[in-house]
Amino acid sequence: MLGGRIHGVASASVLEVRPAANRTAHDGHSRFAIDPAEVARCEGELLLRGLDLIGFFHSHPGGSPYPSTYDVHDASAWPGYIHCIAAVDAAGRTQTRWYRVEARSWAEAQCEVEKAAIGESPACRIS
Repeated sequence: MLGGRIHGVASASVLEVRPAANRTAHDGHSRFAIDPAEVARCEGELLLRGLDLIGFFHSHPGGSPYPSTYDVHDASAWPGYIHCIAAVDAAGRTQTRWYRVEARSWAEAQCEVEKAAIGESPACRIS
């Protein structure tokens, strides 16, 4: 899950990445589902620290960093959120793409890593 801040309609900053357990009954390599209670718990913890739950990330091992049919269908429940897909090929190379999700459409977004002060983690600004 991605924690951060929303900057108006077209921009957000990812400030924290939180892993989540896969609770799907399907093959764990091709489908992923997060327990709604885990999402609510994460969102509550982020809110206490002044952050928002702004999106989700997942990987496509051996695949491409583009939304699958399952991604498009499953993410329709999360309109307005950012989704990051990382694909790792057989040689271990990683490609990452960012998307803004609306109903059943995915628009590719740009990710720009912002400089951070010494001792702080850099932010990823999505636009």
